[in-house]
Amino acid sequence: DVTMMARNSHYDFIKSNGLVLTDELSGERFTAKIKVTDTLNSSDKFDLVLVTMRKNHQKTIFPVLASNPGIRHILFIGNNVAGFDSYFNALPKEKLLFGFGRAGGGRINHVIHFVDREKISHQRMSLMLGEPDGQIKKRTREIIRILEKAEIPVRWTGNMDGWLKYHLALVLPLCGMLLKHQGDNYMLADSPEDLKFCLHAYREMGGILKQLGYQPPSFQERLFFWIPTFMFVPVFKKILRTKFAEIAFAMHAKAAADEFAGHLAEFKQLARAVGRSTPLMDQLDACFNPDDLPV
Repeated sequence: DVTMMARNSHYDFIKSNGLVLTDELSGERFTAKIKVTDTLNSSDKFDLVLVTMRKNHQKTIFPVLASNPGIRHILFIGNNVAGFDSYFNALPKEKLLFGFGRAGGGRINHVIHFVDREKISHQRMSLMLGEPDGQIKKRTREIIRILEKAEIPVRWTGNMDGWLKYHLALVLPLCGMLLKHQGDNYMLADSPEDLKFCLHAYREMGGILKQLGYQPPSFQERLFFWIPTFMFVPVFKKILRTKFAEIAFAMHAKAAADEFAGHLAEFKQLARAVGRSTPLMDQLDACFNPDDLPV
């Protein structure tokens, strides 16, 4: 029993047309007729609320969630580099979980455009999930069961905060360089110097996280600290010259450029907290200038 909450014209569109998605790889279009609402009443009861809004919009929903005692659990899904204190200050900590969907793409005229990774890798991408204290609880297993019953595989991490921080250390340089090239992944693929910049900026940001006590959560994040640039550049170039990168990376960078600008500012606050200079992050600032962003 699923209800979607949407706002403004997006609510009107879903109410009239259903939730519409387009797989950019196959051209298939999917429509799901679901219950939709634009309000959450204090008397409503939900076992689980998934908040999939951009980070820079999430605080607008805090008062609504806080005023509803009938919500058992709240799962915030999305990028976050600043940590969870602002959530704990606004909402009951015992209700909160955090995760990441690992799904790129964008919304154009209310239609969701995405790439089906299952068609590429022959397996569905897992949703990352973590508890604020890193411990698996009875409710954690219950939520995993609910998600997997809906055919959403879940990958548990005991350090969701660290995972999200390292994810943005990877993503922010890439988004910045994509925006520098007007959101064109094929143009970026043909710029070896900007591909090198992505790697070096990740190392700058990852070094700050290490100094703060966050260790790379997986082999992938550790790999980027030592892989030689002459190996990284051709591999990354090949990835960027794909339809997958066009939708999952470039479209997403353009769709959420304002959100990524906020994440960059918060990452620089982490650097200031440990007294680190950020020459490469400073260069990224210009990429997120709102006057220069691609339409």
